[in-house]
Amino acid sequence: LGATLNGQLCPDCAFLGTRPLPYGVGPVASRSPAPVGVETDNFVRCGAYHYFVGSKDFESAIWRTDGTIAGTHAVVPIGTMANPGSVRSLQCFDLGSGPELWFVITRRTGRELWVSGGTTASTRPLVTHVDIDQMAQVGNLVVFACNRTGLGMEPWISDGTPAKTGLLKNIQGRAASSTPRDFATDPSGRNCYFTASDQTNGRALWRTDGTEPGTVPVKTLLPNQTVYPGGIVFLGQRMVIDAGALFFSDGTPAGTQGYRDPIAPTLLDHAISGGKLYFMANWRDGQELWTTDGTPSGTRQVADLWPGFRGSLPQSFFASSSTVFFTAMVAGRGREPFVFDGTTVRSLGELEPGSGSSSISSWARLSA
Repeated sequence: LGATLNGQLCPDCAFLGTRPLPYGVGPVASRSPAPVGVETDNFVRCGAYHYFVGSKDFESAIWRTDGTIAGTHAVVPIGTMANPGSVRSLQCFDLGSGPELWFVITRRTGRELWVSGGTTASTRPLVTHVDIDQMAQVGNLVVFACNRTGLGMEPWISDGTPAKTGLLKNIQGRAASSTPRDFATDPSGRNCYFTASDQTNGRALWRTDGTEPGTVPVKTLLPNQTVYPGGIVFLGQRMVIDAGALFFSDGTPAGTQGYRDPIAPTLLDHAISGGKLYFMANWRDGQELWTTDGTPSGTRQVADLWPGFRGSLPQSFFASSSTVFFTAMVAGRGREPFVFDGTTVRSLGELEPGSGSSSISSWARLSA
């Protein structure tokens, strides 16, 4: 979830969990008696509609909804029992001619990058038989990681047409892979930052303006490390970087530095509220809730909800106004919802009594 229709928001929040829904709460129904299976963590707003991946009668497709039963239907067929396919990385980009969906289809023959205007006629493949991962817009182009035989995993660029889709820069050289990750576009939209590895810089922060000469390293983060799970998040003009350790950057070599303590952050799941980033990090008290304003001095642990080295493993972060919602593990109670109002962390109740977990997976602000 995490998305709203019509732009009218109220302060109440809903979430997905394992407890029964109250009377009057139900799905946007299928237009036929056959049920529709929905990937509820992959709703994407693109133009006037929300899109999601669904399956019906063993056929998968990208569906479109305006929030009504009549306005919910399949628009882009993806796979059948005879030719199965699954969608990942569903995103929306506007390169100047209107918003379009970009997505990766995984088939038995490999992964394919596709673009669609939300209709079958406007749906077209850009690159096939490649391993594609992560995308971001820079100017009127989309940059992404692509693994093609003979080149390895390197950054590619596209204007939305097959003719102008290709290698941006062979950072590692030969058939080796620089494994670019964590693409994040700055607030101006003119530069995209990412991490990549080469024999000279190790794992470094890179910047691109969408051109080969404009794709350059900013600063080495970890000289002897090549691949890691991470993420780059912008807070205004500053970046918070997960490089296996916590780094901060303003996009310059001098302004790129690590945090004083070797905490291990997890930025792929986070929330931003009041100009601060909230995330999970592993340090002396285990994996607990942390916050940062994008500077070393403005970085701290918020709470120790499960004292000891194990930690409460906070996740499913969601910001609403000046508050941050998340779930966490507490001794004897399992995983339950919590809220931080900028001053105090408090429980929202034990939805699954005892040591069981309510397993909340998604939050959303409700339309008025």
